[in-house]
Amino acid sequence: ESSALKKIREAIDEQPERYQRIIDAEPFKTELRRGGDSLKRPPRGYAKDHPLIDELKRKDHIAVCDVEPERLMEPGALDYVLEKFLAAQGYCKFLCDAIGQPF
Repeated sequence: ESSALKKIREAIDEQPERYQRIIDAEPFKTELRRGGDSLKRPPRGYAKDHPLIDELKRKDHIAVCDVEPERLMEPGALDYVLEKFLAAQGYCKFLCDAIGQPF
């Protein structure tokens, strides 16, 4: 939704240090990858040399964990899945805060 994306971009622009800490944090950085589409040019109102321009160009904010289906049938699968969700916690909280939703 464009209004939510606008709010997320504003939050990234207003809190760049917080956002950078979140995306650089272990285990987020090593356990997950981010997907989705990005703009080719900076969004309106943002300079092309903005320090987080690649993040501001994102049209989607998706954190993905690639898991082999067999892994989910092994002992400890619940702990494994919980670990992945915990890795994404800071990112999800930032996005929820940006759009005014409880986390």
